[in-house]
Amino acid sequence: MLNTIFYMNKKVRVYQDVNLNKVVKTYQPGKVIKVNGWNHSRGDVHHVSGVKRYKVAGGYITANSKYVKVVK
Repeated sequence: MLNTIFYMNKKVRVYQDVNLNKVVKTYQPGKVIKVNGWNHSRGDVHHVSGVKRYKVAGGYITANSKYVKVVK
């Protein structure tokens, strides 16, 4: 998963942290970006499962397949 290239199917916002609290920037549909890794939201709460997020330059984006698609 490290250094994988993703294509944005829809508008995707980049957030400051894994819990998606503050928007840093927005990618428009058609943008191709490199993902540097992944993490789960709510990682400090062990009795609740978190949601997968991708780590990109500048923050985190959703891992929802409706928004991002693996290119390479």
